[in-house]
Amino acid sequence: MLLLQDGDAHDADMDEPRVGGRIHVSCTPLTDEEGRLLGAVHIMRPPGNGHRPPAPAPDGDLAETPAHRFPTPDLHRVLDAVSDQIVVLDRQLRILWLNEAVAAEADRPTAELRGRRCHEVLFGAEAPCLDCAVTVAFADGRTVESERRSADGRYLLHRAYPLVDSEGAVTAVVATAEDVTARRLTEVTLAESATELRTALQATVRALGAVIELRDPDTARHQRTVAHLAQALAAEMGLDDDLADGLWFTGHLHDIGKLCVPIEILGRPGRLGGSELTLVRLHPEVAERILADIPFERPVASAVGQHHERLDGSGYPRGLRGDQIALEARILAVADVVAAMTAHRPHRPALAIETVVKEIVRGTGTQFDPDVVAALRHLHERGELPIEG
Repeated sequence: MLLLQDGDAHDADMDEPRVGGRIHVSCTPLTDEEGRLLGAVHIMRPPGNGHRPPAPAPDGDLAETPAHRFPTPDLHRVLDAVSDQIVVLDRQLRILWLNEAVAAEADRPTAELRGRRCHEVLFGAEAPCLDCAVTVAFADGRTVESERRSADGRYLLHRAYPLVDSEGAVTAVVATAEDVTARRLTEVTLAESATELRTALQATVRALGAVIELRDPDTARHQRTVAHLAQALAAEMGLDDDLADGLWFTGHLHDIGKLCVPIEILGRPGRLGGSELTLVRLHPEVAERILADIPFERPVASAVGQHHERLDGSGYPRGLRGDQIALEARILAVADVVAAMTAHRPHRPALAIETVVKEIVRGTGTQFDPDVVAALRHLHERGELPIEG
């Protein structure tokens, strides 16, 4: 009551049975720029709990004017200062209120737009747009978002927020339009840059493949088959396109480390000796080192380095187990064995695909990932395994 009498801030302790005892009340007036009382802010807390004396005022002009004496800005002025278009519409899509950004977009005075249907004055259309966010917001009672190009080529993000009464009925919709052209153009530029980088990487991989093919055509052919098989397995498993794209690179490069192995060893018929086998088994690590600094979008280098690892830890070079092995490497492992066993080798003829699939199935859970093996079986049953002859 003292506040209403003198307009000053007051503090008091009082009994409040509803909260079970005494409380401390701080009452601060809200005034306009002419000092007229507009209302008050009441803060209630237990006495002595967090109640501190006011901090010393800072130096300068702000110290001379308490924060609650600053004028409260008019809401319309606030919304007119926003660059986004804001409009309130009734069920007939008539404009009940709009900010200055809408009037500027329509190039007409605010007063002339009120009461008019938005699609007529803002878009010059006789009927609402087919994908109008406002009509959906009225119909479904939910916030709706859509994007469209303006006549001058800008990208506008439209949002519609339903205003619901106490009975749950939508009485009006607040619609906004944000110019997101700069953001979209940036996204387009980034996408174009990513495409250019991917194209350059693919050209680099093909060039490396050509070098490998000059030295060892069998390895080059094997890598192409592995790449196609790995991508087919990923697609059958329902994995995302980015992972499948990474497998294209991984498959085409997984044996690049064999450049360190003399061609006489790679083409020798019969079993390799201990030292020769040790040299061949270096190729995953060599390949990983070769590829480590190339900016692939997926973990190509690490997958290449792991493609001879096995689920039970019996693989090489690190003896990784289970989920320690990257998914790309687990897919590559199956594709690599299938491609190798179905191809002619100096020490044996090519094996039938039926025999190869049975061999892979026998290694399910110990050597090979069960999900990858299941994908292999499904592709084989449909006759869709991309085996290069």
